[in-house]
Amino acid sequence: SPFTQSDVLTKMIKVVSLLLIIASLSMANGLILATRAVKSPGLSLAALQKKKSTQKKSSQKVVAKNEWRWFGRGRDSKAPPAFLKLYDGKEEIIGKYPELKPYESPKDVVKRNPYKNNAPIQ
Repeated sequence: SPFTQSDVLTKMIKVVSLLLIIASLSMANGLILATRAVKSPGLSLAALQKKKSTQKKSSQKVVAKNEWRWFGRGRDSKAPPAFLKLYDGKEEIIGKYPELKPYESPKDVVKRNPYKNNAPIQ
């Protein structure tokens, strides 16, 4: 036969490596597009492409009011994360928990040295 086994094997390795490179690039590109902040989660290609502006760029940032994201808060969001609202003390407590009391150390505690095998300090 005109092809030896080593020739076929090297060609197969080259083809498989080329396919792996193409697959990894397309996955990375898809991840970048999926995590990009857009105004709506539509799948139109026009929303993903950058538009050229003919107007003079202003120095102020334009913040989208209803920015949609796959996860996390908007980059320009001033609101605290949602989980912090659970601990601000203004809302009802979720669940039935006893009131916390401050820790009171007993008066007759023997002081110990942690650097000498917790031996009592005299």
